[in-house]
Amino acid sequence: MGHHVGVSPGLFDLPFASPTAVRVVRLIWLLLVVIESVVGLRVLFRAMASKEEGFVRFVYLISVPFVAPFRPIVTDQSVGRDGRRVIEVSSLIAMLLVFLGAYLLVTLIDIVVG
Repeated sequence: MGHHVGVSPGLFDLPFASPTAVRVVRLIWLLLVVIESVVGLRVLFRAMASKEEGFVRFVYLISVPFVAPFRPIVTDQSVGRDGRRVIEVSSLIAMLLVFLGAYLLVTLIDIVVG
């Protein structure tokens, strides 16, 4: 009955790390959220067959560096009768690997400074 479990206020915070390590970890998570959001929007726009204008074109442009290394791995899957809607499997793979890379980097920082 006397056992208390402490929960960190932030997800994957390093409670006993130096302020620099905490800032680096927060920066990694921020970059992860930005990259995942941009690539996720790309997947959504392609699946909805959005016109390449304005904001959609901007999202495609800034997501290319994150998706390009994975494009040769698999081909895009066309869906629908007209074939305009596309499921970009390469973008989904990119999102998974970016997340795993960020998670492993944060875990490494935790091991080294924690």
